Amino acid sequence: MKYIMSLIFCFYMVTNAHSQFQLHGGAGLNLSNINVDDIPEGFTWIKTEAATNYFLSVRPEFKLSDRWSVGIDVQFSRKGYFQNDPNNNELSKLRIQYFDLLPQVQYKIANPISVYAGLGLGFRLSESFKVEDAWQKAEIEISTPTDASYLVGLRVFPMNKLSVHLQFAGSLVDFYDLDFTDIFGESFDLRTRLQNFQFGVAYRIL
Repeated sequence: MKYIMSLIFCFYMVTNAHSQFQLHGGAGLNLSNINVDDIPEGFTWIKTEAATNYFLSVRPEFKLSDRWSVGIDVQFSRKGYFQNDPNNNELSKLRIQYFDLLPQVQYKIANPISVYAGLGLGFRLSESFKVEDAWQKAEIEISTPTDASYLVGLRVFPMNKLSVHLQFAGSLVDFYDLDFTDIFGESFDLRTRLQNFQFGVAYRIL
């Protein structure tokens, strides 16, 4: 009898855990740019303009209750920006491909609407730039190899298994892996942060 009861209990725990687990697959757009504080005189070339790219994601999620859940968004994410080339007054474009891990906590504030927040860690996969119509792999990469960030977002569930999200992520570390010097050869600190707005659609697979 105890053996049967143990089997029933184990079966209940497994099925209950399975019912709380969800897996989402999604894709969408990134709108990213570099935020630079107090650009010094003579460094106006560092000013950038936002560029649109894309991402693909898989998000395992575990429901803690009717309102709370935790998950980790695993993304292949392409980000970048436009920059004025001082040599020929042409706009060049830089893009970086990341493997992003975005753990997050989600709270359902109403039946179709949830808010979430978390921290992210991005690993640079590649960096390339485009001048005129030609993409070239960067021989010397100017971005930091890893990017730590915070994120906040809004997720809406318009129908069963389908969700739409709007998310903002801001870097906690400098974007450029460069040393800056002024006209006298003195080095100075320049705070540069990658900022990314993301719009995505996801479908619950499990």
